[in-house]
Amino acid sequence: MEAQQTITLPIPAEFVAFCTGHSLTPAQVLAAFMADLAESSDSNGSDERMHASDWFDRVIWPEPPERTFTIESRSAAVGGGWKLRLLSDGEEAGGGVFPADPNEDPEAGAEWWNDMPEEQRAEWMAKAGNTGRVVDAYGAFLTEEARQDAEQQGFEWQDEV
Repeated sequence: MEAQQTITLPIPAEFVAFCTGHSLTPAQVLAAFMADLAESSDSNGSDERMHASDWFDRVIWPEPPERTFTIESRSAAVGGGWKLRLLSDGEEAGGGVFPADPNEDPEAGAEWWNDMPEEQRAEWMAKAGNTGRVVDAYGAFLTEEARQDAEQQGFEWQDEV
């Protein structure tokens, strides 16, 4: 026979009444549940072991909420960029906006353009649809940068424990 440990614990009156109503003692009910949960040789069967294990997983070690996020584009009329929604089990739990308005600071756009090698200028202009306008290339850059920032914050949210 395996070694046993004796413990003393308070028993809620409602549990005592429940057991008494079924012509059992709290010790009998707890012993049967423990045997099922521990999958001991005097368990009450495979279904009972499964239900005891399910109870334990749900109540004692519940799964952390599923953390996800969505990123939606924002209209240029409100500053462009992206809106991040942080979701916990499908319910919104926070978020933020990541604007990308190239007209907000035209000097920064001109400096960005002038500091870039010609090859990168061509890449950003192509991403902007080859409009020939620096403001459009800068807008494409800001939009991509804002998207990366939103994604990074979303992934950090998912990784929080």
